[in-house]
Amino acid sequence: MSAFDDLVRTTLCLGVQEQEHWLPLGCGFLVSDRRLLWLVTSTRVLERAGDQPLTAWVSRDQDRVLLGLGTVLQQAGLTWLRSERGDVAACVFPMQPDWEVKAIPLLQAASTAQSQPLLQVHALAFPYGIEGFDPRDAFPLVLPGGLAGVDAGRERLYHTAPSLPLTEGAPLLLAVGADAQRQLLLAGVTNGPLRPAAPVPAKEIPATVAGLSMATPIAAVIQLLSSAAAREQSERVLARAAQTED
Repeated sequence: MSAFDDLVRTTLCLGVQEQEHWLPLGCGFLVSDRRLLWLVTSTRVLERAGDQPLTAWVSRDQDRVLLGLGTVLQQAGLTWLRSERGDVAACVFPMQPDWEVKAIPLLQAASTAQSQPLLQVHALAFPYGIEGFDPRDAFPLVLPGGLAGVDAGRERLYHTAPSLPLTEGAPLLLAVGADAQRQLLLAGVTNGPLRPAAPVPAKEIPATVAGLSMATPIAAVIQLLSSAAAREQSERVLARAAQTED
């Protein structure tokens, strides 16, 4: 399996089950921190779900199964964690050996100094609402763009990678280094396109504004996973795993 295949497998479809239909709500991606995997997404995805339990499509044995995240978290006594700094949320991901998923190590996170305008970025997102794509068996597309600006005080990255419908929560990757030694670092969590402050006819919105999207810097995720609440959940999961091994 190539490095690209591994990268694609870090991104998951998130949604809710409504009777016989599955409704997509956004994206999420997996990161590894110490001995645990965390599922990271945008708080906007959780807000869309409301009281309904969130689910995720997971690859297994060349097939896809629907994981009831809400049920798994409730049974384990765990909850979603929400950042106070940015529009991000995370939960412990219940990994199984036969699931064909990968995680991005947090050691591959881009620093604030590395996140500079003019650098190339890529978003990995599922093409919801586009003819010919079924969320149940679709694969994430690589959406290229550039880093347009960094607002460190407001915890925002501005970029020009295309924003497809319902793709908040996808990973934003930053390309650094020369072509021969180029690396992809985790820069942030996508939060969708920028919208005008007041209602404006679409034909009057300048292309430079219509093409801009926003993301929360990965620093907000790192701070969230370093919080007391995250440590408490980590210790609980690791203690339960140790008891199972014994």
